[in-house]
Amino acid sequence: MTEKQTSATRASIVFPIATILLVLVVLELVVSYVFLLSLRIDDSQPFTKSEPSYLSLINIPYAAGNRLGLFNGGKRYRRENEPSPRYVLDPDLGYRPKPATYRETYSRRDGAEWSHFRVKHTSLADGSRWTGDHDANPRSTVYIFGDSFVEGMGVNDEQTFSYLLQQARRDLRVRLFAVRGYGMTQAYILFNRLRSEIGPNDVVILGYADFYDARTVVSPSWLRYSQAWPEPKEAQHSADQPGDELFLPKASIDDEGKIEIQRIQWNCTENQAYCSQDDPQKDETARVTAALVNEIAKGPQAKTILLHIAGTKSNSALDLFDETVIQVSALRSDFDYFIRDDIEGFDDHPGPYWHYAISTKLLEIFDQQNAGSSYCRSSAYSFREKTPA
Repeated sequence: MTEKQTSATRASIVFPIATILLVLVVLELVVSYVFLLSLRIDDSQPFTKSEPSYLSLINIPYAAGNRLGLFNGGKRYRRENEPSPRYVLDPDLGYRPKPATYRETYSRRDGAEWSHFRVKHTSLADGSRWTGDHDANPRSTVYIFGDSFVEGMGVNDEQTFSYLLQQARRDLRVRLFAVRGYGMTQAYILFNRLRSEIGPNDVVILGYADFYDARTVVSPSWLRYSQAWPEPKEAQHSADQPGDELFLPKASIDDEGKIEIQRIQWNCTENQAYCSQDDPQKDETARVTAALVNEIAKGPQAKTILLHIAGTKSNSALDLFDETVIQVSALRSDFDYFIRDDIEGFDDHPGPYWHYAISTKLLEIFDQQNAGSSYCRSSAYSFREKTPA
């Protein structure tokens, strides 16, 4: 084979290979660009004009696409607080509300247009949410613990069931210590902080949903799910010392049946070994939840009400609570009318109709208490609305 033929053969091999490689590089660049642009459209990344990795190559086509109506598919949601941050780090609870009156804005985009929904949320210096005025000398205090459902996320201060309870019974002092993302472990910690204030005439209401169990033991799946939540991120950004990390309280039971509280790093990037583990068995999480509730019920002889707001009646934890715990089932099936509204489609947390329904049932319990009714496990309320005769 002549040298000329050899060169031609090499060219016939190299050229197709080079062409294929060039096509792959261009295809990779196009796919990467489309991927970044899709993230920008979805608002799933904090794109800003100042971040060099995104530049105008992403923002200009995005703005043009919005103007031309090319990115009108699907709804987009976001939530903002003013002032911000709303949460700060807490060495025991992980994070807690920062005292202030917040304007909480829920935003939804249908196509290119954004619409907004705003509520007022007042966090007090003691960590509770404002529930309105009470008599100067209340006969007793009601302590309410729980998560975002109980807190009233997405509704105004004057629309929570705690506020409605307070206004209907001004002879009581209602204190709402629920916070988004909390489980029974945080309720246990808060209860112990307040233990010296709670007397035998007071009432402790523990909001409870089946999904609390995973939070209570900081299940790896729960930790992975919570990585997208803004609350922990806000708390970390508000830390006094740079580099402070958020640790969530994890409850467990030792061999002697005693409650132990550990601190688990929230950030899965730094805690990959834990986040990649399998979740504990449900019977274990149920035992931990029951241990915390029963320990609270052993407190300063205050009445303890477990308000079951989400889940199923077959939850095994319900059979493990001490008989002194007044179980109140407030599931959808316990009502003969529809109560589970939301925040006008901006968020799926329960809205004011749900809060009103819960308040009426709590008032029913307090009214029967005033009438001298005794409470026991066998006579737990089912929260079914009476049908008019």
